[in-house]
Parts: sequence; structure tokens; C-alpha cells
Amino acid sequence: MDNDQLLSEIKALLEGVESRLREYVYDTETKLMRAFAQWQVSSEARMKTVEVNLIPLMERQSAIEALQAEMERRLNAIEHPPRQVKALSTLGWRDMQIGISSES
Repeated sequence: MDNDQLLSEIKALLEGVESRLREYVYDTETKLMRAFAQWQVSSEARMKTVEVNLIPLMERQSAIEALQAEMERRLNAIEHPPRQVKALSTLGWRDMQIGISSES
């Protein structure tokens, strides 16, 4: 066998290996894509179920938060009642004479 013939055989072997490797990679990619597609479908179904179940819980949470805010407002009103300011007339200020004295 001469060098040219040996080189041709090596090239042919390498081309065969390359061809099988490409086919293997393509098949693996296809399997992965199918597996991810199936996972995506089942994952979307689970997420929709979670979202549907979450809506009533979020509504209940909003209602509870509104009740909590109302209770805090009432408790705050009990603990710190608003100051009642008496009208000036009830304090006798109407009868006070404010003005410039006659001495000036």
C-alpha cells in the first residue's frame, strides 16, 4: 500500500465516522426537543392549575387585608381617641376683654 491509498482509506473512515456522528447528534437533538416539548405541555397544564387555584386565595387575602386594616383603624381610634377641642365660647373667652388698655 502506498501513501495515497492509505490516505484515501483514512479519509473514507473519517467521513464514515463523521457521518455517523452527525446522525447521532441529530437523533439526540430530536429526542431532547421532543422531551422538552412534552415537559412544556405538562408544565403549562400544572401552571394553569396553580393559577386557577391561586385566584380565590388572592381574593381571600385581599379581603383579609381589608378587614385587618379596618380593625387596626378601629383599634387605633380606641387607643388614641381624637382630642375634643372645646369651643372658645364654652371656655369663657367671649367674656375676656382683649384690647389696648386705656393707659397707653
